[in-house]
Amino acid sequence: IGLIKYVLYNKLENTYKVFGNTTEGVSPYFNFTSNNSIINTYNDKNDEILKKILSEKQKKIIESHDPNNDNPFLVIYHIK
Repeated sequence: IGLIKYVLYNKLENTYKVFGNTTEGVSPYFNFTSNNSIINTYNDKNDEILKKILSEKQKKIIESHDPNNDNPFLVIYHIK
């Protein structure tokens, strides 16, 4: 199985960025994109990496989440 690569086009600079993971090592499977962000549902595949960049308050929310009864989390990646 090949690695997934993402291609983002910057209209202002007329440039492309090709990447497989973010700087933090997260592979943001695209559900929805806007001009400067990617919105995705939380996925335990990136759990350990995401916990490295979340605040203590955010970590507690994720740890108390019950996927059987709670709505899914949305994760927003801001493109820099």
